[in-house]
Amino acid sequence: MQPQSTETIITLDELYKLNMCLYNKNYKNKWIYFILLVLILYSIIPNLNSFDIHTFISSLIAITFILVLFRFINKRIMKKQVKNYFESNKQIQNQHIHYIFHEEYLHIQTNNSSAKLDYQKLYKIYETKENIYLMESNMSGHILIKKNCSPDLISFIKQLKH
Repeated sequence: MQPQSTETIITLDELYKLNMCLYNKNYKNKWIYFILLVLILYSIIPNLNSFDIHTFISSLIAITFILVLFRFINKRIMKKQVKNYFESNKQIQNQHIHYIFHEEYLHIQTNNSSAKLDYQKLYKIYETKENIYLMESNMSGHILIKKNCSPDLISFIKQLKH
């Protein structure tokens, strides 16, 4: 295989998309929603003796509202944390990263450094509609913007997932 390359510029928006992907993949978040739902339902069950459709519907609306509000607050907190991280880390702001994909490894080149990453050392590969994330651990990874990748490169990366 001929080496293939792509480029990414790290922006606040791209960093936020990476964090949203990780947030959605995190099973702890799903457990929090499940526990919250169980607690709310547990508070409703004692009232089922005197079942009233209006009370039941208003309880379901309240549950839905609380879960949506909880998700909204979580996303706002995460967005603020990502922004604080981005603004405090001058080195990554709008950093231009050049990725060169070889048969056995990935060569990563920035303005300040150069690194080689063996594909076997990748923790996971996540794919969204717009991006591909090559994760080195559960919390850090490389952002590849799909529109900057050739179809052959995207196929090659998808093969790495298996």
